[in-house]
Amino acid sequence: MVQFANDRGNQENLVEQLKNGVPALRAPANTLEGNGVWMVLGALAWSVKVWLARLQPGTASGARLLTLEFKGFLSAVMLLPCQIVRAGGRLLYRVLQWTPWVGMLCLLSERLRQVCWT
Repeated sequence: MVQFANDRGNQENLVEQLKNGVPALRAPANTLEGNGVWMVLGALAWSVKVWLARLQPGTASGARLLTLEFKGFLSAVMLLPCQIVRAGGRLLYRVLQWTPWVGMLCLLSERLRQVCWT
């Protein structure tokens, strides 16, 4: 019974974050198609957070990322200042500010590079 109540509380937290964190349920457009696109974008933003956490099974940062609210995820991971430079026929990404999530993002980029280009 306690587990059921906790799951229900987690579901209510998820709905609250979708309303206020991602603004997926606030549609600024005046057409049905525009509102549908807005909701899809909000759901995709939420999915990015979950996929980043699921790509790191068994790590503390993956578990912490799953429990992080969307506003915290947005400010800590997505709004990380980065300079993109094209030099020598390749792209260089220079991280301009260090946060505790920079190491996790570097490990994820290496893991994705191994999976996608091997």
